[in-house]
Amino acid sequence: MRDQSMFGRLQNYKYEDDYYKDHLYFQVQTADRTYRYKVFAYNDVSDTSDVYTITFASDNTYTDYLTMVKQLSQVNI
Repeated sequence: MRDQSMFGRLQNYKYEDDYYKDHLYFQVQTADRTYRYKVFAYNDVSDTSDVYTITFASDNTYTDYLTMVKQLSQVNI
């Protein structure tokens, strides 16, 4: 959204050095409950990026995925 109410503030992880310290977590609200997540990486990606993978063949594949995401992060979190 143009007023940054959805995802616009995410770029602050890249441009503001102390932003992560004050914004370690984000929330997703559904009709049933609120989920709280910790930010562990930030990167601008295309809509076809592998970071959107949601299923993994094994625990090792998932671990490799997390390693890749952290390596691609534009900030050291």
